[in-house]
Amino acid sequence: IVVKDGQYGVLDISKNFDVIVGKKYDNLEYIQNTQEFIVTANGNVGLLSSTGQTKITPNSKYTSIELLDVQKDLYIVKQNEKYGVLNGDGKAIVPADFDKIGINNTNAIGVNNSKLLFNNLIPVEKDGKWGFYDITGNYKLKASYEQIGYKKQESDEASVKDTIVIPKELGVEGIIISLDGRYGVIDTEGKILMGKDYKIREASDGNGGTYSSFARTTC
Repeated sequence: IVVKDGQYGVLDISKNFDVIVGKKYDNLEYIQNTQEFIVTANGNVGLLSSTGQTKITPNSKYTSIELLDVQKDLYIVKQNEKYGVLNGDGKAIVPADFDKIGINNTNAIGVNNSKLLFNNLIPVEKDGKWGFYDITGNYKLKASYEQIGYKKQESDEASVKDTIVIPKELGVEGIIISLDGRYGVIDTEGKILMGKDYKIREASDGNGGTYSSFARTTC
């Protein structure tokens, strides 16, 4: 990365300092995981590939861009104080209409990426309500739920932990959702599993230990 007269660019030192990105941006940030560049011009941000090709054009739409997931080539963008998701081609996967992308609890069991669950579902929050988009842009579950996951209460037993996802070892693989104080589960495709209530129980972690999670009860 080079800078001259307050303008940033990129040179390839392995190829006789060939120009990758011309010195024309007000700021430039290197994304190590993808070797891409987030660039700022006149207060607006865009995204360039590792070779300097434009992926998301800096324009008046977006004021910030951050990586959501490397493998899925997804990015969170901010527009007019709202958030959305674009893919690497600049196509809108989630419109920039939401107050938050991704769940709050990043320490729950089974959650590797708080912004992408089961490599398919993107949690979105609007006006205090939660829902999901999938990675192809389908609005799988309208933002109408009070909470994603179960947060440990003071009255819970000590073994109970914050829980977002249910592992397939318990007989159903999905994500916990809450509405009107009751809990349910959606599957990894965003389909609501109807007709059952869920409770907390002890389950094997597969390594000789146990942890607390949700399990299906009989009606």
